[in-house]
Amino acid sequence: MNLNNSVLMRAVLIGAGIGLATGVLQIGSFFIPLIGIACICVNWIANLAAGAVYGYFAEQEGGTPDVAEYAAGGAAGGAAAALVGGIMSSIGTALSVALGVSAQAAAFEDLGIAGEQMAAAAAGGIVGAVVAVCVGIFLFAALGAGVGAIYATIRSNQGGGAAPAL
Repeated sequence: MNLNNSVLMRAVLIGAGIGLATGVLQIGSFFIPLIGIACICVNWIANLAAGAVYGYFAEQEGGTPDVAEYAAGGAAGGAAAALVGGIMSSIGTALSVALGVSAQAAAFEDLGIAGEQMAAAAAGGIVGAVVAVCVGIFLFAALGAGVGAIYATIRSNQGGGAAPAL
């Protein structure tokens, strides 16, 4: 299995772009919950599509469908989408929590919640965000590999050839 480096770079950059776009949408969704529900669906579909990007561009350059190669490229695209999307989502979550806490700081003090307790909760949130991003990377790498393998299988059953131009 030889990965085409230029195709791999395109797949990773497109995956990162997908992650950036869905992450920005999720930041906006913290303020409008209905958009958040739609973002969940768009995020999953876009991250899965990132898994097929390597195979599509490999065929554009004249490659023949190879399940292992497309799975590895799909894993890279899915992982890149999850990494960038997870970071953007974590930033959005941190912003929304910070805005909510600062708006309700007086209410927290009235309830007897000290600044140290709020800082400890924020630290727990940071640890949770890091864990979520790491789990997302492995999850979408596995799903991207699956989508890449399925794409290769479908294309090889269709006779291979170049993928249609966009």
